Amino acid sequence: MQAHDVLPHVPADAGDALALFDGLAALEPAALRGTWRGAEVPTGHPMDGLLALTGWWGSASSTPSGSIRCCSRAGTAGRCGR
Repeated sequence: MQAHDVLPHVPADAGDALALFDGLAALEPAALRGTWRGAEVPTGHPMDGLLALTGWWGSASSTPSGSIRCCSRAGTAGRCGR
C-alpha cells in the first residue's frame, strides 16, 4: 500500500503532511480500536522508507484507552500482519 492509495493528496514535504493531518477531525480513542494497515507518507525526512524496511505492517488497538501496538508483516509484534 502506498500513501496515494489512501490520501487524496500525497504530501510533498513535512509542512504538507502536518497541514493534512492537522486538518483532520479528532477521534475518540475507542474509534481507533481494531487493526489498521499502515502506509508511509514521504515527507523528505531522512528516515523515509525505513518503516517498510523493518517489515512494518500497521497498528492495532484492542483496549478502551486506545493504546496502540505496531505490527510487522510477519505478525511478530502482535500477529496483525496479513
